[in-house]
Amino acid sequence: MNELEKLIAQRNKAIANMRTMLDVGLDTAEDELTYERYEKEEINLSKNIARAERLADTEQKLAQVEETPTVSVQEQGTREGQKKLDDAKRYTECFENYLRKPLDFMTQETRAILNTGTGSEGGFLVPTNYLTTVIEKLLDVSVMRTNSTVSRTTSTTKIPLGETDPVFAIIAENGAYPTSDITFGQKTIDAFKIGGIIKSSDELLNDAFINLENYITGKIVRGISIKEETLFTTGTGSGEAEGIITGSALGDTTAAIAAVTADEMLEFMADVKAVYRSRPDTALMINSKTQLALRKLKDSQGAYLWQNSLQLGAPASFDGQRVLINEDMPDLGTGNKFAGFGDMSFYEIFDRGSMEIKRLDELFAGNGQVGFRVNKRTDAKLLVSEAFKHLKNA
Repeated sequence: MNELEKLIAQRNKAIANMRTMLDVGLDTAEDELTYERYEKEEINLSKNIARAERLADTEQKLAQVEETPTVSVQEQGTREGQKKLDDAKRYTECFENYLRKPLDFMTQETRAILNTGTGSEGGFLVPTNYLTTVIEKLLDVSVMRTNSTVSRTTSTTKIPLGETDPVFAIIAENGAYPTSDITFGQKTIDAFKIGGIIKSSDELLNDAFINLENYITGKIVRGISIKEETLFTTGTGSGEAEGIITGSALGDTTAAIAAVTADEMLEFMADVKAVYRSRPDTALMINSKTQLALRKLKDSQGAYLWQNSLQLGAPASFDGQRVLINEDMPDLGTGNKFAGFGDMSFYEIFDRGSMEIKRLDELFAGNGQVGFRVNKRTDAKLLVSEAFKHLKNA
């Protein structure tokens, strides 16, 4: 039994003890103190389990690099398909050389191959298998990417949205039929640039035993995922992606400026239409501080609305709905939109084109380092505002 399994076993034991005591009844002050001790133990164990799971998952994903063929299986047996594979392999090899040493030190043939993937800002496009690896890793470490709909687009896209439902009625004999106009709105998907510079020492680049692809991929994943998670949660939509909380409708407002009651949570979740409450992608999204506040809420019978999962890797639930912990969600506080609930599949993320890397040999040369400028274009929007709503403090 590993350390994580031990923590889960200890938490399950604490939960079982709490359930036994509630079933028997808390008749004395000593019973109350014992129950509170089990409760604090369970809360601390749950925090440690969540941390251990996140850390283990992130370490595992960042340590793996899975290459995806650039052509389909059907193409691999054809002469054209084999040529595509050979061209992609040569480009990838040249790109890896480009990561390790300046362009001036490469042969004319290598530079010619790299020029087939020149980006719009003077760098070189990341090979297809690199980009696929980065996107796959983002899906694993990002709450928003994992639970939203992710698409690719090559240009600005206008998405039509049905605005109205037809109104039908009972019709009397020889009576008139009611009429309804079908109207459409639309949302425009743009491409906002995310990027940064990764610095690496000359020694690392010259070390033949370093998996440079894995190193660079891991750094890209960390940088992009941190920024994207913030944008996809609370982005303003002006010059950047619109976050799911920004694009969502108001569900309810609490009476307190930095707290929430059980009734307010239940009323807020019930405010989302039933069709969006019972779908596989439906979830309640909060941060860890709000999680602690919700763990203390009870129903009218004194039972906790928060339920930890007894299954490894499965999310906890609140009033039967799964809970996602997103640390970019605002805390409880004056006017803060601290909780979101609904069907997250209606939040769509659009990745535009390829990723680009430009090697910067001179900028950090004085410190014995080489820079890699990375950029990627993306946009995101909640396509149906009523599918996901937010709860805010007074």
